[in-house]
Amino acid sequence: MKIDNISVYPILLPFSSEFSHSLRKRNSVKNIIVQVVAQQGNIKGYGEGAPRSFVTGESQESAARSISRFITHDNFPWELNHVSQIWNFVDGLIHGKAHNAAVCALETALLDALGKSQGRNIIDYFPKDFMTNKVYYGAALPLAGKQRIVEICQLIKKMKVTKLKLKLGKDLSQNKEILESKLFARCLEKIAILKLI
Repeated sequence: MKIDNISVYPILLPFSSEFSHSLRKRNSVKNIIVQVVAQQGNIKGYGEGAPRSFVTGESQESAARSISRFITHDNFPWELNHVSQIWNFVDGLIHGKAHNAAVCALETALLDALGKSQGRNIIDYFPKDFMTNKVYYGAALPLAGKQRIVEICQLIKKMKVTKLKLKLGKDLSQNKEILESKLFARCLEKIAILKLI
């Protein structure tokens, strides 16, 4: 499969309401989409990356620049025929978290394109050692006001989600206060069979 071109698109994903945690208050997130076009436009593969300045130091702009540099490397698989070419290319990139969103988006787009060219599902390219037929979802409870916490707890109960992720702050005494509050206890009661993960 001959890759014709690669494009990076910045996207803005708005939230239905604010989602806050100790590092940020957010109403939306800025991600990137990578599109790999191959075989004269007959195959298109897509990957998404989530650059977060407070996690990896990346922004949409820096992730796009990283991808532009990565595709100029000698071992970039412009003629892509086997998944090992993708693994070799990714293994040859700079290690560390500084380019995680860029690598993730590009790698996923390449895997998607290769899968489409070979009529295979992307999961076929991964080892089966950690495969599971169950996925557990945990709802997130953000740092928010009373009313928002109650609304989220009611939604969690309605959806029958039994696992909860808490977004807490850096201030341990504030975290303790939240966990010991009557509001939090009422939330746990509303959710019923809840396990903290």
